[in-house]
Amino acid sequence: ELIHHLELHVQKRLQRSAPKYSADAGFEAPKARILDLRQEGKSARLSVELNDSRGLKAMQVFVNGVPLYPESGKPVKGRVAKFEESVELGAGRNKIEISAVNDSGVESLRATVPAHYDKTVQGDLYFVGIGVSKFRDQKLNLRYADKDAVDLERLMQRYQGRYARVHTLTLLNDQATRASFERVREFIKPAGIDDTVIVFVSGHGTYDLTTEATYYYITYDTEVGRLAETAVPYAKLEGLLAGVRARKKLLLLDTCESGELGPERVREIRALADKKGLDMRTSAVLVQREAMARPRPFLYAKDRYLYNDLNRRTGAIVFSSSEGGELSFEHPSIQNGFFTEAVITALTSAEADRDKNGSVSMAELEAFVRGRVAVSTANLQHPTIDRDNIEQDFNLPLLCSAPRKPER
Repeated sequence: ELIHHLELHVQKRLQRSAPKYSADAGFEAPKARILDLRQEGKSARLSVELNDSRGLKAMQVFVNGVPLYPESGKPVKGRVAKFEESVELGAGRNKIEISAVNDSGVESLRATVPAHYDKTVQGDLYFVGIGVSKFRDQKLNLRYADKDAVDLERLMQRYQGRYARVHTLTLLNDQATRASFERVREFIKPAGIDDTVIVFVSGHGTYDLTTEATYYYITYDTEVGRLAETAVPYAKLEGLLAGVRARKKLLLLDTCESGELGPERVREIRALADKKGLDMRTSAVLVQREAMARPRPFLYAKDRYLYNDLNRRTGAIVFSSSEGGELSFEHPSIQNGFFTEAVITALTSAEADRDKNGSVSMAELEAFVRGRVAVSTANLQHPTIDRDNIEQDFNLPLLCSAPRKPER
């Protein structure tokens, strides 16, 4: 069953890439070269050469791991292409990469050149909070998922003055429908390269019962028996950040990632949670639904890299509240999910700021949140980075009077 599941995803990936080569015929990757870079202030002009013996299809430009063009990139024709490409630089270090894709769907190694822009740029902050506690199907109701989104929005509004402008949008309960996700896309669309975009999602998550086992976020109007038609697939959640020009992008998911634990395992977890006074962020409706099918333990080893559409690159960091085979928890004492509470604490106390520079890097955020949630839930829940852009470890300012390192 696992092999069949993986085979389906391999075939889907090949269909998306549309390769025209066969194993017998072999293949040759195209070549990309950066011949020259001329920098004028915030703009870098690249002289680029691409070539492929069979014919070029597209090219892509990456700056600090974030693609400039949506999907597979900018169309290119012919076997050899020479042209100039203009790239807007962000403040500080810029790692510029160029790659080419040929007609067979094969991508070149990336040609790389560094650039640096010395001036500090104060960008805008865009925050979207989506939280559903009250569903059309009331058996799915939660307690604090909507409050999670409200509390994080209030936190982000405190960044007024730390960013040029702060833009926020929350979709709560009946506002958070499958159709409303287009509002999110339009809201963050104006973000520029020096801006920061954070999308936060809280509520239920589950896998469908098909062989492909697609992961879905359950919106207000979701019908559990019709996930494909009424819920939001993970690819669409991450896809919200595709094509957004901002190079600092973070997707936070305070949803269960539990695969199919089955009623017996859920009872075990509930017993452990009850001893610690923890409330599970799940529903009897979902547990009963999963019990209808034979459990698929391989979903516990959640690895979304396996399911990635390699043509859909966002450059975003994806941070979720639990590992595979785990539930997420909340509690009246904090009136939040433990993941959300840890994120808020990280940005409002000096604890997460290990280097005492007055801000929290993505690496510091991950370390603090993962440790705090594990302790708070007696090791029943472990947040995890699902997709990491190692080229873009940006910082979020601390909202407290954190001590700074002394000047040298």
